[in-house]
This record gives sequence, structure tokens and C-alpha cells, in this order.
Amino acid sequence: MTQEELLEEFSRMNNELVNAKRELLRLNRELEQASRIDPLTGIRNRRAFDELADQHHKVASRGNGSFAILYFDLDDFKSINDRFGHAEGDDALRAAAGILSGCVRSGDILARIGGDEFIALQANTKPGSVEALMTRVREAVRTWNASSGKPWKIDLSIGTASFDTATCESLPELVDRADRSMYEDKRRNNGRT
Repeated sequence: MTQEELLEEFSRMNNELVNAKRELLRLNRELEQASRIDPLTGIRNRRAFDELADQHHKVASRGNGSFAILYFDLDDFKSINDRFGHAEGDDALRAAAGILSGCVRSGDILARIGGDEFIALQANTKPGSVEALMTRVREAVRTWNASSGKPWKIDLSIGTASFDTATCESLPELVDRADRSMYEDKRRNNGRT
């Protein structure tokens, strides 16, 4: 092989390596993104929520910021699965995610954190903003139920916990408080339609 042929072969192999590296980087970015998205609903998953909420909590703790955690549970989800099948249960989860996505602001963090549970971090809260979000969600649920044509209804129990710079609760403590609040809402509204 001549020197010119060797140089051409080296150049071809180098181009192949550069292209393979680009493809590997692209695939890694896709994998990284996929590891943070719930494949059923298309919204963030628990991992993504935890990472983003932790950063938000740190910033709020240092700078007297405000935010709230809202915890949502899809009521009677098991009965939807049992009565209408898992495909309809999946539709209910997607519908709940769509309703919540339409109600939160673009700067808020929404995620499905497992099963029939969703969580949101409402950033930069002001007096009444948490209640306003809860009202938007309940109205969006009513509207969806009235027009869905599904044999089942969406109903969400909602719990909240607001960050207080005076107590500086940890993020897990806030999430736990919102979860307990959600169960109180579920008990209060048992049988709500």
C-alpha cells in the first residue's frame, strides 16, 4: 500500500470514528432524557422530579424563596383497571397527566412518581396561588369528565405543603407532609364524584 493510500485509509477511518462518536453522544443524550421521562404519560418521572426539586429547594433555602409541593392521587384507579382493563387504566393515567400538565405553569415541575401518584412543585408561590392551582385542577377534571366519553371518571385527591424559610423543612419532609395532606383530602372526599 502506498503512502497516499495509507493516508486515505487513515482519513476514512478517522471520519468513521468521528461519526461513531457523534452517534454515541446523541444516543447517550437520548438515553439520559429517557431516564427522566415516564414512558406512559410523557411527563417527568420521580428521578427527574427529585433532581429538579432538590435544586429548587437549595436555591429557595438560601434566598428566602417560596414554593409548594402538591401531591395528587388518582382516586379509584384500581377499579378502573379491574372493571375496564389495563389499557383503560393506562388511558386514565395519561388523562390525569394531561389534565395536570395543562394546569401547572411552565416553570413548575410535574412528575408521575409511581403508580397512580403525581407530584408538582409550584415555584415562586404567592398567597392564594396554591389554592388557585387546586381550583384549576378540579375544574379541568370536571371539564374532562363531562366531555371524555369514557365509562369511568377522573378524580384526584390533592395534598399540599408550602415551603417555609423559618422552618426550612427538607424536601423529603415537605413531600411527606403533602402526601399526608393528600390522604386527608381523600378521606374528606370519599365518594366524591
